[in-house]
Amino acid sequence: MLTIDFRNTGPVDSARGVVAGVFNPVRSSASWVFRPVGNLWNSAFHYQKLENQNQKLQREVDRLRGQSVQNEVDQRQLQQFLKLARIPYLHGLPTTVAQVTSGPLTNFQDTIEIDKGAGDGIKAGMAVVTDAGLVGRIADVHGGTSTVQLITDPELSLFVRIQQRGSTEMGPLGQAHGMGPNRPLRVDDGILINRRVKAGDPVITSGIGTSTYPGQIPVAKVVRVKPSADRTQQVVDIQPYVQFDRLSYVKVILWEPTP
Repeated sequence: MLTIDFRNTGPVDSARGVVAGVFNPVRSSASWVFRPVGNLWNSAFHYQKLENQNQKLQREVDRLRGQSVQNEVDQRQLQQFLKLARIPYLHGLPTTVAQVTSGPLTNFQDTIEIDKGAGDGIKAGMAVVTDAGLVGRIADVHGGTSTVQLITDPELSLFVRIQQRGSTEMGPLGQAHGMGPNRPLRVDDGILINRRVKAGDPVITSGIGTSTYPGQIPVAKVVRVKPSADRTQQVVDIQPYVQFDRLSYVKVILWEPTP
């Protein structure tokens, strides 16, 4: 029979055609009925494999994103460190570079911690700066660490001078104090009503005899001016140059005012 079938003999070929004609509809129907079952089985069988692959890919994406963020942080820290090496307004004053080890623990704190202390010549009251300007002053000193009180702290005040942009004349003196985190400082003592002050004017440390800080350190810029309640002075809000939430390295000026 195999030999006859192989040779496509007429009667056998006809019989095969009849059988195929009978069973092809059944085979097509069975294929139509069971194809979804087969697809479902294949999907169930391969689902876990695909899930594992997706998880692996997601972990790789997360790793690359984390690496990218870390690279950006490292690059920013490097840039801050390099900028500290050439701060023009220090005029050769002795300094030491310190790394910020922790920022404010709550939104109501105006302090940071640094990794330098008494063993590095740091004393309470010394000024802390970046290339942008004044950060604050040393509040507490330990053997190898120190606490820095930021200029935004309402309990900290400093004498400042407001300069007029494009002018070489000495600007008016005033006393500034913080108003809390993420808020401007306020100068509400010393700026007489007849002195010219406008938004955008730079503000620097005064350097007068009773000041805790050396003179000419950038502090902030004027953002708002209004008359005092009795209209004899001006109330000036100033925005610090330093971004306190992005500090990685700072410089401590190893300088103490003359008694």
